[in-house]
Amino acid sequence: MKHIDKLWDVVVVGGGNAALCAAIEAAEAGASVIILEGAPKDYRGGNSRHTRNFRCMHQGPLSVLTDAYEEANITTTCCL
Repeated sequence: MKHIDKLWDVVVVGGGNAALCAAIEAAEAGASVIILEGAPKDYRGGNSRHTRNFRCMHQGPLSVLTDAYEEANITTTCCL
């Protein structure tokens, strides 16, 4: 592990959706963050890996989202 001797402000254990949200929020607040994920590559993401086709509408840029994803986008990208 090449990052083992660095001191981190926040250590996030697990790589699921809640863990990644916590890591993003901490990093955006200026903290140095490390994520520790023990799952094999094919199983990473916690239960979030089961939501691969789940999409949420938003009307404009939010945090790390750079554009809107509105109803018109959903109806053209999903099989409705």
